[in-house]
Amino acid sequence: AVLASLAGEDRGSYACGVDMFGPSDVARLISSMKTSKFGSEYDWLERRVGDVSDKAFNQRISPLYHASNITSPLLVAQGVRDPRVPVEQSDEFVKAVRAKGGKVDYVRFDSEGHGLEIPSNRLDFYQRVDAFLAQCLGGRAEEKSFVAGTTAHEA
Repeated sequence: AVLASLAGEDRGSYACGVDMFGPSDVARLISSMKTSKFGSEYDWLERRVGDVSDKAFNQRISPLYHASNITSPLLVAQGVRDPRVPVEQSDEFVKAVRAKGGKVDYVRFDSEGHGLEIPSNRLDFYQRVDAFLAQCLGGRAEEKSFVAGTTAHEA
């Protein structure tokens, strides 16, 4: 929702955005779900979204194809082992935003999938969110401390 909001018609309404494991290409999301352990449990998503095999429709609803519209700063978190939103999808999205001069802080977590399960990674990311929002919104942030055991790295 964050990526679609920042790239959509109301994009000027947002000072910044924080995205965690967000899909940027709906067709690829549905495809990855069908081939994962979740299988047909996610057929409902395709029924609710529409026919993403229609390339023009998928491009209209997927943030990846509107990345050039993003002008607000963005913080993106992505698990390298994510089976639902493969890391390559976030890599491609971040590259597209940056190619048009957009500001993206991109953090990849080598040991995570679709979520932050490891406590040190959660702490690391929440410190990053605190600093990011303080910078975007003009507030204050706690001083970032070293987080032992995190697998985060900026990309």
